[in-house]
Amino acid sequence: NNTVRDMAKESQEEINLKTKQQKKLSKLYEQHSEKRDKAKSILTSCEQRDVRVRQEIKNAKAQYKKITKNLEKEIEKMKEFETAPERCTKEMKEFETAPERCTKE
Repeated sequence: NNTVRDMAKESQEEINLKTKQQKKLSKLYEQHSEKRDKAKSILTSCEQRDVRVRQEIKNAKAQYKKITKNLEKEIEKMKEFETAPERCTKEMKEFETAPERCTKE
């Protein structure tokens, strides 16, 4: 009788132990799943940020190119002003000789 009772008690203890182990495993799995989901969320967020940053870089490059082109045009205009005094003196000489030309005509 004792041995059957002892065996039943041992079997119940084993069942209880395995149940506890199963609960621990379930809890660990749940925690792992939560961490995995959080990691996926962070990864997705990083990927989206990466896409936005790449787009911002692309826009900045395009804007830089546009500004550079406009600056080059402005520099060309400035070069015209550099030769302006020469043109003015040339025109002034023409005006200086205007009375002579008028009297000739």
